[in-house]
Amino acid sequence: MMRDAEHLIDREREKESIEGLLTAAVSGTGSLLTVCGAAGTGKTALIDHATDLATTRDMTVLRVRGSFAEVDAPFGLAQRLFEPRLELGALSREGLNEALTGLAAAGTVLVAVDDVQWADEPSLRWLASLPPRIEHHGIAMLVSVCAGDPPTDSELLDDLLESSADELRPCELGPAAAAALLGGDPDRASTCWELTAGNPALLTRLAAELSTEDTDPLQVEVPLVARTVHVWLRRVSDRAVAIARAVAVLGSHATLDRVADITGVELPEVADVVAAVERKGLLRTADGMVDFAQPLVRVTVTRELSFAALRRVHGQAARLLHESGAPDESIAEHLLASGPVTSEWAVGVLRSAAASALERGCPELAVTWLRHAAA
Repeated sequence: MMRDAEHLIDREREKESIEGLLTAAVSGTGSLLTVCGAAGTGKTALIDHATDLATTRDMTVLRVRGSFAEVDAPFGLAQRLFEPRLELGALSREGLNEALTGLAAAGTVLVAVDDVQWADEPSLRWLASLPPRIEHHGIAMLVSVCAGDPPTDSELLDDLLESSADELRPCELGPAAAAALLGGDPDRASTCWELTAGNPALLTRLAAELSTEDTDPLQVEVPLVARTVHVWLRRVSDRAVAIARAVAVLGSHATLDRVADITGVELPEVADVVAAVERKGLLRTADGMVDFAQPLVRVTVTRELSFAALRRVHGQAARLLHESGAPDESIAEHLLASGPVTSEWAVGVLRSAAASALERGCPELAVTWLRHAAA
């Protein structure tokens, strides 16, 4: 029975390509199809769809997911791939090829590998050798790659992907597709789309938390999103979470050098991590500035900071912005969030920002900043 294709709205081209892959394999022509894209764009859902479709056609399905924790286990992925079907002895590429062709002799086979970038090196080398071998066999290969994740072996992964007959790149959903996925109140769906920028995984996780019509999507706590975002970031680098937090606190003033100053990470490493997280679809850079691709991720990352840590980072941000000549009102926002001020320059900034607020007709804001300065 086909499972709900909740991530397959607006995925007609992808579904047609998967249908073509399986149809060709049934007729005796094997090939490789790859699914590449940012985190949460529905790559796993497409593999789910393919395995369900293959099952309805009585194909033998070998399905496995790359494991970040298993990258140092030789042939670990290959072992798990065959475990449900065969008991393998001492593993080697030749033995794996014999096992696969033996299954293919009895019927059409689908080999589906999710997150292939985390395959251990021997398993990845074997997978990279398969596409030319399956051209005249009833064996379909489908693999997914998450952009931004550092692969176990980049050269082997390139060799594998270069052999692909086609490459699918599922993207974020548009407003109409997001509304169709979420259903219900159109305004509510529009707000969820804006918070997630149409990322299918984030959309479904946010929707799952909105259990009542009265829940405000802007205020909802989404524990599953927090865990998911942390996993996505940590798989890029052990520095990625700290860098993302600095970007979240700096807001519209986030630059690579300011992030480096706040985190204490060298600028070249910050640039590399930000570039990888951008490929993963969580950050974006333009004109030297760094921002989040999804407002929901910014909110999630900020909420994960402790009160003391949040104050400390806001204080660092205020100092950096002051030293770079940023507008006083921008600096004052960080000073307000950093707790009591003790520096003479900070008091001066608060007073100057209050004066500007009065000129703009914002007396309540001016009073807030003056009170903070007086305290």
